[in-house]
Amino acid sequence: MKIARIETFILGTGSSKDLLFCRVETEDGLHGWGEAYVTAGKETVIAECVKAMAPHVIGRPVFNIRHTGQIMFEDFAIRRGSMELLSAWSAIEIASWDIIGKRAGLPVYNLLGGANTDFGTSFAITAHAFMTGLLSSLLFIVVLYLKPYGTVDLENPVATNLAAILQDDSSKWLVALLKSIDVFTIWTLILLAIGFAATNPQKLRGGKAFTIAFSVWVAYVVCRVGWAFIFS
Repeated sequence: MKIARIETFILGTGSSKDLLFCRVETEDGLHGWGEAYVTAGKETVIAECVKAMAPHVIGRPVFNIRHTGQIMFEDFAIRRGSMELLSAWSAIEIASWDIIGKRAGLPVYNLLGGANTDFGTSFAITAHAFMTGLLSSLLFIVVLYLKPYGTVDLENPVATNLAAILQDDSSKWLVALLKSIDVFTIWTLILLAIGFAATNPQKLRGGKAFTIAFSVWVAYVVCRVGWAFIFS
């Protein structure tokens, strides 16, 4: 099953960066789609890179992804890697895997080693973790109902974070920091960490799941506080 045609399509998003898709078709009419990673202003450059690669890929078996990729690196790029080269090739490779999955009648993740967990487990973990969001929303509705009109602090209505103890003239960066230390946020992070550990107990032993969850949260808090500090 050999590759017969490669096309590119740029999809405008109305933002600073558009999307670049690649369509690979085989001689028997089977086709697959891939997406290339692009940065703002590089969409056309990477699309042209895909088009330049096409003559070297057309006529080759779609199953020989690794061999074709090596040829692209050694013969087409002459062992000179670049972001544009890797982005263009990734679109072709993803489209090739799509074709192989269709021919095999299997999802691509099964061809690449299989799923680590099933949908039911993933859904249960996510739903369980975000029940805290539902509870906080219900509390918000109760607060709106019980408090007199115009007295609710819409910036911190439920007051489950440390920002509730600050004065009105407090620094914006301090408000952003203490708002991040929220009961429901920490509760959600703990539930997500427990879910991560339950999904893959071999790799996420001990406190690794908690380290991952809280590290992402800390990075978010740092960015949020830094942004508030700069523009305060």
